[in-house]
Amino acid sequence: MACQLLAESVFEEPLYSLNATREAVLEPEVIDLREQIRFDVDCEKRIFIFHVDRITRMRYSFNMPNIIRARVKIQGTRPLLQHQFGPEALPLEKGERTGVAGNDPEEWRRTCMVTSDRQLFVRGTYVFGMLRDAARHTKKGRGSIQTLVAATLQVEEERVLLDRWMPNGELSTDASQPVYLDVCGVRNPVTKARNVRYRLAASSGWKTSFTLAWDKTIVNREQMRAVINDAGTLVGLADGRGVGYGRFSVVSFEVLDAEVSAAA
Repeated sequence: MACQLLAESVFEEPLYSLNATREAVLEPEVIDLREQIRFDVDCEKRIFIFHVDRITRMRYSFNMPNIIRARVKIQGTRPLLQHQFGPEALPLEKGERTGVAGNDPEEWRRTCMVTSDRQLFVRGTYVFGMLRDAARHTKKGRGSIQTLVAATLQVEEERVLLDRWMPNGELSTDASQPVYLDVCGVRNPVTKARNVRYRLAASSGWKTSFTLAWDKTIVNREQMRAVINDAGTLVGLADGRGVGYGRFSVVSFEVLDAEVSAAA
């Protein structure tokens, strides 16, 4: 990526250039800064900032006209199941035992994703993984764009909120309720034994939205749109994707900062 860097320094320094190998050319000598650079990205201001450790009291920044952002809204056509594997799934200290081995009705409490306001969410990494997996269906030459999407895609939200809230009182197993408890049998791939799994679920019709950022010179907007459509019809979001859960339709795909990107 060839670009110009503006030195915001107390010294009278010239403009420097950054080539594709991320070497800063400092007249009259060349210093390889690949191991001394820390990058910060501000997607809102479209500024890419890096700090150089070996050269103190300097700060460089340059515009990133190739980065575009899009706001995506989706609506579920199949239930969305939650089963995150976090610290609470394997606590450090032993607590009161609930259920029996392979059948714990309280399992969902340790694997659900709910805010302090009782709103359901999925992590931004779930969206990233979903789109990465869906990208293999968009072909490029003899392969696909999967590695390109994985290299450039960023999901801006840490938590992607759903339009569903935990009900008061006991959870129902009725799948027609907005939020319910999904109970089904699963097979342990190691022991081949059958276990009963309890997962917090949002019934069909759930909605959410998230913001993506990527380099349009690596993946163009039509390819990204195709990846999101494939994610909804072929992959799905959250748990149970292998048996068809988490599927959705794309309500809207809105490219943000379109005028700025076009001018760049």
